[in-house]
Amino acid sequence: MKNRPLIGALLLSGTLFFSGCLSVDWERSRQGEPPRQEAIDYLQPKKVGLTQCLMVLGAPHLVQRGPGQSTDLLWASFEKDGWGVNLDTRESHSDYHDSNGGTEGLRLRFDARWRLIEKSVGSFPDLSRAKVDQD
Repeated sequence: MKNRPLIGALLLSGTLFFSGCLSVDWERSRQGEPPRQEAIDYLQPKKVGLTQCLMVLGAPHLVQRGPGQSTDLLWASFEKDGWGVNLDTRESHSDYHDSNGGTEGLRLRFDARWRLIEKSVGSFPDLSRAKVDQD
């Protein structure tokens, strides 16, 4: 009976699973749509202004003061998925979670006359903190 350890492990995991002690979950979250690549390519610094940007992208999620007299407009999208395993016993609680994704963003920086002077794509938290000096 070489299969006894395997059968025992299956019975134990089945007992834990059906008694509510072991749970496995998968979650997916998504908010907002990232800007289309064609829209990002269209928005060229020193060639478009605020009106064209708003027509292509819609309202930004965040407006903040940039360096000097500049203003930053930021758009965000969030996508995350992952799975996890939880094990509860009388003595302890253990869990493991693995996830991918996060909040991505697009930052457009405008000069005092509302002309696009810089665009950046990346992590929304990083873009919202960045204060890059202009030439």
